[in-house]
Amino acid sequence: MNLNTESLSGQIESFLKENKKYVKIAILVLIIVLIAGMIWTGFFLFSSPPLPSAYQYNRGDNALWVNHQWFSQPKSDAEVAELADKLKKMQIKTIYVHVGPLNAKGQIPPYDPRIWANNRIRIRSALPRLRILAWIGGVNETQYGKAPDTLNLSDQNLLMEISLRALEMRSLCKFNGVHYDIEPLPDNDEGFINLLWLTRRNMRGGFISVAAPPVMDSDNMAAFITRRTGRKTGVWSPGYTKQVAKLCNEIVIMSYDSYSPTPHLYKKFMIYQTQTAMKALKGTDCRLLMGVPAYREGTSSHNPDAENIRSGLEGVILGLEFGDWQSDAEGQSDIRKPNTENPVEEQKPPPPPSNKEWKRSETGSHKEEAGVGKRSGKSGKSLSSENPFRGVAIYSLWTIKDEDINIYRRIWLRKDNPSDSKSGEKGNIK
Repeated sequence: MNLNTESLSGQIESFLKENKKYVKIAILVLIIVLIAGMIWTGFFLFSSPPLPSAYQYNRGDNALWVNHQWFSQPKSDAEVAELADKLKKMQIKTIYVHVGPLNAKGQIPPYDPRIWANNRIRIRSALPRLRILAWIGGVNETQYGKAPDTLNLSDQNLLMEISLRALEMRSLCKFNGVHYDIEPLPDNDEGFINLLWLTRRNMRGGFISVAAPPVMDSDNMAAFITRRTGRKTGVWSPGYTKQVAKLCNEIVIMSYDSYSPTPHLYKKFMIYQTQTAMKALKGTDCRLLMGVPAYREGTSSHNPDAENIRSGLEGVILGLEFGDWQSDAEGQSDIRKPNTENPVEEQKPPPPPSNKEWKRSETGSHKEEAGVGKRSGKSGKSLSSENPFRGVAIYSLWTIKDEDINIYRRIWLRKDNPSDSKSGEKGNIK
């Protein structure tokens, strides 16, 4: 054994002496490859395209998640005025008011509708055209197993109960509609499709918004991730996203908790998410909003130094700027045109498939309350079919700081002076 080792060692030494020149070349090549790999890795992790010098993707139709206290606790006139001022400064036209997590029976915590009515009336007085949606959240049983506070979306009785909560929020509490946020939602979840169908049938004319996980650029990629994670991680395929879009008015991509270690890598993630979501919803009548984080709590999936309101907004802008969108008759994509004539998007949702019993009401009150109906931009062309993007949704009211709002106004609203908040007629955002 020792003889063989010594013999092999001698052969190697002899080879190196005879091929000294080639060995040096090989080492040099290896060093160059390693340096190139380090440069490429650094470029990928720590660089991203600069923002364009001129852009305007804000339509004045943005959204904000609002905490449960606004639904369950009395608010003073000063608090209502502060909220209204913040919504005006941020050009928020939709708020998702948390009404309580669902339990396994489809119920939400007890509440006093008079408290919410008092808060809602004063908010409406300050912002009469604000769309107010009931944020109904829940934990999917696929992630945490059967428990008193998890949801089995294959249970038809449970789905009916949840849809009745949506009807309760619209008819009793006078919300414009519902915002579903059930997590996680695996790809091709038939239970959630059935829930949307029941909600459309029971709520009759109310606005339906869905908080959605990241969308992959192909059905195969989504299927691969779903298989590898055992259906516990919510990522959607383009095909399933289109199915959901047919049954709701709006999809909000929860484009955070991406595990991104650097701001530049998170920007790239946002570019990818904006473009894949745009492509998935192209040709539908469903609005698209991109969720942007404004919270500082660090978790295993959220690094606030990487994922924040600045990097999120810049990623959305770059995704829109470099996306291959169909142009209008003037040769410029009308997604660039700000919606200054009527910031509240009004579009008519498609009827649920194979639902012959339900005929959506065409009364003016339904259109006014739900904010639905056909909208056109300055070009006179529909803004819905080719350009589903409508704005950004900020998470959240209770975590956003003044410095975040200043960054948001400077980057997204293109306003250099944070205190410059012009308002025209009461409740409108300019």
